Amino acid sequence: MKKGDILSVILLNCPEFNVVFFGANMAGVIVSPLNPSYTAEEIAALLDVGQASYVVTEGQILNKVVEALKLSKTSIKVVIPAHTLPEQLREHADQGLTFLDFGDLVCNGRIKWKQPKMDPQPTMLHLVPPMLNFLLNYPGIKSEDFASVRQFFCGAAPVPRNLVLALNSKFNLSKSYFAEGYGLTETSPVTHITPPFAPKYGSCGGPLPNTEAIVRDVETGESLPANQPGEICVRGPQVAPAELENLLLKHPNIADCAVIGIPDEDMGEKPRAYVVPRGQITEDEVARYVQEHLSEYKFLTGGVELVESIPKSTTGKLLRRQLKDEYLKRLKDQME
Repeated sequence: MKKGDILSVILLNCPEFNVVFFGANMAGVIVSPLNPSYTAEEIAALLDVGQASYVVTEGQILNKVVEALKLSKTSIKVVIPAHTLPEQLREHADQGLTFLDFGDLVCNGRIKWKQPKMDPQPTMLHLVPPMLNFLLNYPGIKSEDFASVRQFFCGAAPVPRNLVLALNSKFNLSKSYFAEGYGLTETSPVTHITPPFAPKYGSCGGPLPNTEAIVRDVETGESLPANQPGEICVRGPQVAPAELENLLLKHPNIADCAVIGIPDEDMGEKPRAYVVPRGQITEDEVARYVQEHLSEYKFLTGGVELVESIPKSTTGKLLRRQLKDEYLKRLKDQME
């Protein structure tokens, strides 16, 4: 494995992930992590896109990864399994794959380890408000200690405006970008950040790209205008309709389809498919087809509806909004 090679990492939560990730980065190897909960077909599709030369995986999902390699169009021939028993490897001895020992990979030089060169002059700092207080009040810290810093990022709690102004006075932050952010564990984790061109101290900033945000009344759930206190609600892309549509169109008995998101109290939205049959196919068969090929969170939990045609614009673009409006109107009529 050499600098510039692409290494796909398909591991469950384990210490080996850190060893592989940081070791590969230090060696100049490009790391491409994949979700271990994906199906073999999903993994194969991503391997085709990523063009990895090597795969690191483990015993619990080795069979699925080997199946993905059979489906993939790439020429990956080397698999490095961690937590894998010898009998598991013997099962795949005739698959045309080369298995490297994980310990040999990280201990005997297949990934070349180098001690990173430490730069004593940081250019970026990630902090929380108590650390800002410490920097401000500790007498041993001088403004020249931060001459190299170009970016300050602060989160975990609101930063008082007077604290930022005091820091600016002591360390001359005019040459630096001071950003505040907001997020939570469930959003992995950042949803908002203040932009560099329009900082506003005390604000968490605007939503990141591909993120929607709204402030709602805690009691009524109604959206609120600017400068009104309430509960912030955020959402980002979860399941791409195009991914489900591409899969459905591979079925020999499906002529056309469209997927929309419909309201769900727990998840915000759940996928619903509209299918134009070609020959005989039932709604249950469509749902099972998706379950056989995709991860659980992509299942058609919003249902399947067989239709005669899919609404499209004059240029052939799917009119998902029309389908959603029709669904919501029908739902409203049923509730009245």
